[in-house]
Amino acid sequence: MFMKQSLKKYFFEGNQRSIRTKKNIAASIVIRGCSMGISFILVPLTLQVISSTEYGVWLTISSFIGWFSFFDIGLGNGLRNKYAEALAKNEIREAREFISTTYAIMVIIAIALTIVFFIANLMLDWTVIFNASPTLSTDLQLLVPIAFVFFAMQFVIQLITTVLLADQRSATNNLLGLIGSILTLLGILIIRHYNIQSLFTMGFVFTVSPLFVLFIAHIYLYSSRYKHLSPSLKYVKFSHAKNLVNTGLQFFIIQIAVLILFSTSNMIISHYFGPDEVTSYNIALKYFGLISSIFILIATPFWSAFTDSYHRNDLDWIRKSIRKLILVWIALCCVAFVMLMSSEFVYSIWVGNTVHVSFSISTAMFIFVVLSSWNSIFATFLNGTGKIRLQLYSALFVSIINIPLSIYLLGIFGLPGVIFSTIICVGIGSVWAPIQYYKLINNSAKGLWAK
Repeated sequence: MFMKQSLKKYFFEGNQRSIRTKKNIAASIVIRGCSMGISFILVPLTLQVISSTEYGVWLTISSFIGWFSFFDIGLGNGLRNKYAEALAKNEIREAREFISTTYAIMVIIAIALTIVFFIANLMLDWTVIFNASPTLSTDLQLLVPIAFVFFAMQFVIQLITTVLLADQRSATNNLLGLIGSILTLLGILIIRHYNIQSLFTMGFVFTVSPLFVLFIAHIYLYSSRYKHLSPSLKYVKFSHAKNLVNTGLQFFIIQIAVLILFSTSNMIISHYFGPDEVTSYNIALKYFGLISSIFILIATPFWSAFTDSYHRNDLDWIRKSIRKLILVWIALCCVAFVMLMSSEFVYSIWVGNTVHVSFSISTAMFIFVVLSSWNSIFATFLNGTGKIRLQLYSALFVSIINIPLSIYLLGIFGLPGVIFSTIICVGIGSVWAPIQYYKLINNSAKGLWAK
């Protein structure tokens, strides 16, 4: 009885913004827990369907196509902030105009990217680019273009997730991801059952499943909960493009820098060590990524909540929230250390002898997730308030040094050197981000710190 009353008080009493945030976090933890469970099941199951080398090739393809998602020029994040600001002012029509305008621009970008891709596709040999066996040539020539077309469609309709996040409904967004993961799992099971496994069929399942879920969600939400905000040509106002792009372009440049920082690792490892080592790297990343995923799902609801509270000058709520996030980070660091100590045992159960992940790779990945989670605390606040100029300059700097630093360090440490390079780059943000937060929250930020 006491527990029931305590839970009721925690989730249903107090500041409405806090209640909404707590509900989203609790639901997201359950949903993402299920998603992570499926993700862990998918790895050994996929390795039963295709070889470790083919899986490494697929991971590299995913990273490559994922690069193009950053060509939204930051419009998704720009919409997220502008939409949340409009709601804080109760300007519904303006919110719908921002949504419609963003959709229009994204459609134009998606069409342009698709045209450029198919022109380039005529001249490219994907087996050379991905350092893959010539026997995979047919699969790659079919899979890469199809995966890109699905990506281009998802590029536009995934804006529904931005609306959900801006509306402080991150749990619903995570639910869509869970449904997509379930469909992917079912697809892989069907492939195995009917013995039609190949790189192409596996890649097709991984790309079409999330697209199908987003398509259904898009239709349903814009005909029900968000009917009053549904995108329409008559609400497209390209005059809003400047407002969206001013904020979005900074996010875009940061995203490109983050792309170079995180997504080039697969390409570098594949080039210098081969696709098999890409699999080893990603096994460790997926394992320790549990910590990052948990922390991100906890921090995500705070982005738009910080936007709302900052524009309402509710700084006390922000201070309390940051302190709570730091406590969560400390707890997760302890969990990550336990994971490190038991990593070899977990790998042996999880993937057996099919993939070997050294303890040095696990140690480097442990340090990386601890630092990146720390950065997420303050980046969430800075992103929500739009004070991202310093983050922009820092991201540009680390994106320039990351690739040469990775190549230099891999010559000394081998594969872990690639992760060490990322750690150094992430470590820079771990210093200045909390300083900027404290300056902003205490109204002492000046110059670059206030932009």
